[in-house]
Amino acid sequence: MASSRFQLVALLVIFSLVITAQSEREKEEMDGPCRLRGTCNEDSDCDAHCHRSTDAVAMDGHCLFDRPTPVCCCLFD
Repeated sequence: MASSRFQLVALLVIFSLVITAQSEREKEEMDGPCRLRGTCNEDSDCDAHCHRSTDAVAMDGHCLFDRPTPVCCCLFD
């Protein structure tokens, strides 16, 4: 009985960790037409952030330097 209870608790913990990791990974902010994804030092740094395999359409990325931490502005082509 204790073994099955432990397995259930372990399964719930793993499930909640997976959900949390997925929501953190997919979190992005909209700023006008831009999807803000990741940090950058130059426009070429945004290629990885704006060309995800999960995107329906490839996006063009530009680095925005007008924020405390420069971020990638991803725009649909």
